[in-house]
Amino acid sequence: MQRKHILLAFAALLFFAACKKETEHAPYPYHRITSFAVQTNGADSVSGAITADTVIIYWPYHLPLPEQVRPKVTVSENATVSPASGTAVDFATGTKYTVEAQDGGLKDYFLKVIVQQPAIQLYTGFGQSVVFGSDMTYDNSTTLRYVIRDNQQTHYFLVDAENNEAELPVTFYTAGRDSMMRVKVPEKGQIAAGPYRIKVTSGTQSVITENAVLGVVNGWEDRPVVNELSGSMTWKRGETITFEGTQFADMQGARLYSLPDWWTETELGALELVSATATSATYRIPDTLPTGTYTFNDDGPNTMRIQLRISDYFPGYNPVSPKPIYVDVKGSDTIVVTE
Repeated sequence: MQRKHILLAFAALLFFAACKKETEHAPYPYHRITSFAVQTNGADSVSGAITADTVIIYWPYHLPLPEQVRPKVTVSENATVSPASGTAVDFATGTKYTVEAQDGGLKDYFLKVIVQQPAIQLYTGFGQSVVFGSDMTYDNSTTLRYVIRDNQQTHYFLVDAENNEAELPVTFYTAGRDSMMRVKVPEKGQIAAGPYRIKVTSGTQSVITENAVLGVVNGWEDRPVVNELSGSMTWKRGETITFEGTQFADMQGARLYSLPDWWTETELGALELVSATATSATYRIPDTLPTGTYTFNDDGPNTMRIQLRISDYFPGYNPVSPKPIYVDVKGSDTIVVTE
């Protein structure tokens, strides 16, 4: 009888052991990233789009792009992820995460950062000029929109007629409620005076003006200064006349005109440039200049005024609608024009 009880107890033990073995769970084979979020500023965050082996972060263009982030990562039950959730990682396309399932299976995910940025909008108006060494400013809500406010991501170029590009330094700042960008124009000698197209690159976007819309010009202090004329002069048609002064450069032709009344200009003729140095410019008197005696720098009949055309690249120059720029010849007396 005792032996029978022992056999029944042993059979029961085997039964319970078998039941326990049947309820044991196999290790989980799941190794998915189920959510991925990056904090932007404050309590806001950007969630990643998880597809196959890629976690895509669509980063708002108006926020500075951080070098590193500490993403919050959740994975399949009983799985682990490396780097762990909350660990600082490079915020760059290609950053790798590895998820290990409970059964030891591995799956790699790679980060892909896409800056969600509209096409850049650049408003240039009707052209303008800037002086060497000065600053230009753009309002990022009106005149230059949809750029990333980071000078590592946003670049500003001047493009000349030969498609040579010169990058200009940019800085971002705020003025009250306005978000602004400042562009530093190079000093004289670093680039040439003249017309330029504008090119802006920012993040994944770029824009370039079709035509020249910006003129880089000399300051008025660099313009030629002509010595005053004094005493009566006699000009013979077809011969030459020389004007002296300082800072003569890029001299061109000259114009002769009168003001018979205070609101009307009458062209008398044009002087052709023959030669020029830094201190003088020589012109040929036209054969068609009417002979006679002219009162210099006065108004009314039989008067004459002289303007020497200089480089276009001074304040007032507009590459969209350029107009000649002149300096006046001062003085007062008479000019007699003869055959």
